[in-house]
Amino acid sequence: MQTSLYSVTVPGFIKTLTKMSGILDKAVAFAAERGMPESELLEARLAPDMFTFTKQIQVACDNAKAFTARLNNADPISMEDNEASFADLKTRIAKTIEILNAVTPSEVDGHEDAQVTIKYFPGMYMTGFDYATEYLVPNFMFHCVTAYDILRMKGVPLGKADIASLSLKPLV
Repeated sequence: MQTSLYSVTVPGFIKTLTKMSGILDKAVAFAAERGMPESELLEARLAPDMFTFTKQIQVACDNAKAFTARLNNADPISMEDNEASFADLKTRIAKTIEILNAVTPSEVDGHEDAQVTIKYFPGMYMTGFDYATEYLVPNFMFHCVTAYDILRMKGVPLGKADIASLSLKPLV
């Protein structure tokens, strides 16, 4: 596979969001085994000034689904941020993966020099390449790993394999 902006973003988002969906399944089972309300996990956060678990998943999905729109100077597909259960979050992840599966390489590749603006940086822009490599991928992974860390902090039995997605192949 040739390295391109598409190849270093969209497939990785899909793989990581698929892993995150599996993590949600483990959180549901953990809560059920302990008779714990889902809200105890959904509302958990690492520090008082950090986002809740639910918001971490929402922001990760928002980052992934906004990528192509921002590269093409379009409005990202909006979601309501009204998830109140793990089932709701799994639906959001599934919708995000559906959006990403519809992205074609031609919607990403060739947009490395596009001017990408983000509301947090008024009057400023990044190139498409810088946006993807300096902001988007790190921010997406930050929110996924923080969600993972919140569940680990609450005792959900997760390991690195639950979030890491390696494309290992046998030696020839």
